[in-house]
Amino acid sequence: MKAIACLRFLRTGGGEALAAFLGPNGAMSSLSGCVAKMAVVSDGTHAAQVLVLAPPKELLASDMTDYDWLSRWNRLRVYHGPDESTELANASECVERTLAQGLIEHVRGAKPSVVTAILKEAFGKKLAVWHEIQKTRRIDAEAVNKLEVLEVRDLEDEERERILAVVPTTWMGVVKNSGSPIHYGVECQTGSVPNTRGVRKKQALAAGLGVGAVLGGVLMSGLALHLYGFRKNCLCVNMLESHNSTTTPDNCTWSEAVIRALSDASSTLDDNAPVSATTTQNSITDIMKEATCKLRWPNIDDVTTLISESELAALRVPMAVCKKAYKFVEGWSPSSNELDTRKLVTEDGRSNEVLTTPMMPATTDGWRKLDWGRCYGNGGKIVCSEMSSYPHLRCHYYEHPYRYDFPTVWEAIVRYLKPSKCSFQCNNQERPILGGALNVSETRELLLSRFGAEIAGSIPGIDTHGLSGEQLQKLGLQVEMLMTKSKPCSHWEMQAKPPYRAHVALPGCNCTSAKLSCFVETPLKGRTYWGSVGDLHTVEEALTQYYTAFKRPGHVVTDCGFECFQPVSDMTEQLLKYWKDNGLP
Repeated sequence: MKAIACLRFLRTGGGEALAAFLGPNGAMSSLSGCVAKMAVVSDGTHAAQVLVLAPPKELLASDMTDYDWLSRWNRLRVYHGPDESTELANASECVERTLAQGLIEHVRGAKPSVVTAILKEAFGKKLAVWHEIQKTRRIDAEAVNKLEVLEVRDLEDEERERILAVVPTTWMGVVKNSGSPIHYGVECQTGSVPNTRGVRKKQALAAGLGVGAVLGGVLMSGLALHLYGFRKNCLCVNMLESHNSTTTPDNCTWSEAVIRALSDASSTLDDNAPVSATTTQNSITDIMKEATCKLRWPNIDDVTTLISESELAALRVPMAVCKKAYKFVEGWSPSSNELDTRKLVTEDGRSNEVLTTPMMPATTDGWRKLDWGRCYGNGGKIVCSEMSSYPHLRCHYYEHPYRYDFPTVWEAIVRYLKPSKCSFQCNNQERPILGGALNVSETRELLLSRFGAEIAGSIPGIDTHGLSGEQLQKLGLQVEMLMTKSKPCSHWEMQAKPPYRAHVALPGCNCTSAKLSCFVETPLKGRTYWGSVGDLHTVEEALTQYYTAFKRPGHVVTDCGFECFQPVSDMTEQLLKYWKDNGLP
């Protein structure tokens, strides 16, 4: 079993890493000398059959632990059987998204027309359709997309006929003429390679392969998950038993999972039992299921499971903006240019106590005394100071357009930074940007910047590095105009009998941009607006995990609204045209 681990780690652009997909002239590579094989690819939970076209030696020698499938496989396409169930189709889609993510990441620098052709052949979809699988930098920093190649085998006759009906004409000759590896005269260290599918292997060899696969799969999974912060968010679950049991799985460490898996491996690969390629693979699959890590709801009693210190740092407010916010919280009046401790104001001169509040001691549960819901979904800034001879200021954004609600950011600041006092200020309702051409709220200004950097910037041919803030916002404005609100995926519901239950996204409800807002019955303030959180490239259940009112004791979510925005079909083409027409680098 060979692993394709964390495809995003290899950021080599559209050249060397894509030698197999791209020819020397930058066009799609030739299929001369290729054969067609069926690879079974898994992400640890889901599996898919993938048609692979590559030279025979590349299929045999490819070391997936070096993430080299992109430089060895000339073409690929996820295969869907004639009687595929909805469950299997969804599983294939999960694997397909990860394959597409890796492929898109590696075509940066290639011609957009070639990129579109590669993706069209591989997935039957253009680049624009794949925006839903693009990951933000924040998700890239935390997600572990690990693929494993469980098997590479010959095509069956029924599969071949079905494949010939759907693949491009240029593939047909390869698919028709592909047979067993023995026909190609390929040599390896042990001589000619026969077709071993379903043939019993020597016990010692099978045991070695089994333990090696377990060590590689389990330890690589454990190491990756350990390094990327999922240690406290995982449940070690026997996936087969979980469907038939109502009990909560016990928590265990990854070292315990490895010990359990190796123990199962030694008992499964018994010296006295006949072992075939099929039984060995089934045993390995069962063992990997035992050590599969399922994400669970972040623990609200441990803010580190909700937001890391580096994620908090990404929410830092520019110091010039932070200093202004601190002045307004302290009562500075823009009309008199003096401090007036009796009056709290905002940057645009509005004098009210709704949009800000005086500084207060920074305690973990200090957020409970504040009414940030009066920001009415626009988010804001938590303003903190470390009192010394001169206040050392720190400010962080919370809520929309980010996924972290007010209590999460407050608790994280207290935990990681340990300030003396904190307060908050709502984001401004409206101010001019783009040289006065457009009046937008501070929240929308932040959102446009994210649109430009993370959506447009994910398209091969658009490099947002080095753009000015104004250029990035203009680009983000183009992105905004090329998205529409999905009615089937959006809703506002009032629960007749609270609590409100979080939704699981319907098929096809991957959101390029999303926003979640709820009303909550709280112990101290009664029914209140909890605020809005937002994110890019997400689904409803993923965003809901960070709306902590669902899990806070004594808090009851009564009604919620979810908005899902998806791209128009030709978003990529229109953004590339805008990029070219405006002479951007």
